[in-house]
Amino acid sequence: MGKFSFLKEELHLFYLITHLKVIMEIKFSNFFARFSAVSSLEFPEFVPQLNMSFSKLFLKFLPRRGGRRRGNHPQIIHMETNSMPRPLVFCGPSGAGKSTLIKQMMAEFGDVLGFSVSHTTRAPRTGEVDGKDYYFTTKSEMERSISNGEFIEYAVFSGNMYGTSKMAVEKVQKLGKICVLDIERQGVIQIKKTDLNPHLIFIKPPSMEELKNRLLSRGTETMESLKKRLAAAEEELAFGEIPGNFHKIIVNDNIHEAYNELKEYLLTHIEDARKNGARMNGEVLSKLSSLLYFSSLSFNLFPTDISN
Repeated sequence: MGKFSFLKEELHLFYLITHLKVIMEIKFSNFFARFSAVSSLEFPEFVPQLNMSFSKLFLKFLPRRGGRRRGNHPQIIHMETNSMPRPLVFCGPSGAGKSTLIKQMMAEFGDVLGFSVSHTTRAPRTGEVDGKDYYFTTKSEMERSISNGEFIEYAVFSGNMYGTSKMAVEKVQKLGKICVLDIERQGVIQIKKTDLNPHLIFIKPPSMEELKNRLLSRGTETMESLKKRLAAAEEELAFGEIPGNFHKIIVNDNIHEAYNELKEYLLTHIEDARKNGARMNGEVLSKLSSLLYFSSLSFNLFPTDISN
């Protein structure tokens, strides 16, 4: 093969090396940011002669997942499923205070937590933003996605569908963060059957009377919808009290006390996730260093045979 036959492949390789060098030089705050940056790169499409050598070397140091990225590019970084932080699943009746507690938790530990945005067929409330509070969709679109196996869990409440898509969870996991989910009782039953192995937390009100007052104070409930929510709440509370259904039960009588109790429970898991992230950050840096070294060699002289 002539001297200039590798021109296109050399340009692809030069592009990859340049961007990897930039990533290596950036002082990322943690592993998660570096992982996101590296994962955004695309693997160069080499001609078959080069693919038999360089791609084997490339994948030896940065193994990919079994699947392929959009555009048929193998993924550059792979995080083993068992190295992923366990998700945090919150459950409890509407009005128990789950959203308030989750917002406080995200504000304090946003560097290591990522909220999984759920899908729903209900209409947006005032101030809610599509893609932030919920992914607002239609019943037909959501039913089609469920049939295609795109959801981890889903439930129907007050005539509206709610669910967690695989895409939403993967979006958080690709950043290496702990995925936070707020789901209904039916969703908890479904997600316990998966291999996600989540921490299950149940938030309950001090009494049904207090729950009723909280729902009325929203000013969004009709008498009919209030009746449905209270009936559903009784079922949720009964489910929450069954031994073994949840790892932690928190009574939200006072929001500050409830948050301190939640924080105390989660601190150990959050610190473990941070330590795991720091360890993975070191491994990625080591692999990137090896990749850059051998890529530079390949840029000058492509190896003809790599058996391992």
